[in-house]
Parts: sequence; structure tokens; C-alpha cells
Amino acid sequence: MSEIRKEDFCCSMMASWVIIPGERRIFDDGDWEDKIIWYLPNFDEYGIPIQDGGSSMVTIQCCPWCGRRLPESKRDAWFDAILGMGIDPGRDEIPEPYQTQAWWAEGSET
Repeated sequence: MSEIRKEDFCCSMMASWVIIPGERRIFDDGDWEDKIIWYLPNFDEYGIPIQDGGSSMVTIQCCPWCGRRLPESKRDAWFDAILGMGIDPGRDEIPEPYQTQAWWAEGSET
């Protein structure tokens, strides 16, 4: 999976309401401000943003529209890999593949 496409989401409703926050990337013709689900590709994680002006979200495990189980978060594996390389994510530059889904999607068929 090199590029995330609308078809990669569990259903068309999820694709319509999701945004990749750091990129302000959306998958339909709507406005990015109206999106209610965040998708973090580097963690393969979905969530509902907490509206406090910060970057916190409540992670979700199932699609609110079709009910399908969403992928298990790769957040712990990401931190294990980063820390295993001796990188401090709060201080050091994160290698490019770890800023996207490239680190976990490499070699996968999805």
C-alpha cells in the first residue's frame, strides 16, 4: 500500500467522513473541517478527535457506519521500532517511512 485511496477504507461512508489530519487530506469533495474521523496512517489507527484544540482523539475499533472491525492499531509496534533504533520521538527526527504507512505496509498485499 503505497498511496491511500478511497477504496482502502471499509466502506464509502467511512471514506466520506475521514481525514488524515497532518495532511488535511480527504477522500471526497467535502470540506476538511467537516470530517469527524481521523485516520493516522503511521499507526493504522482511527479515532474521533477531542474538540479541545489539541491533537488528542478517542480511538475506535469498529466503523460507526458499517460496523466492520477496523485494523488493530500499530502504535505500540511503531514506538517499539522507533525506540529500538535509539530514536527519541519527542526530540529526534523520525525516519521518513515511519511518518507514513510505509513502515508497516512494506511487503503487505493490502
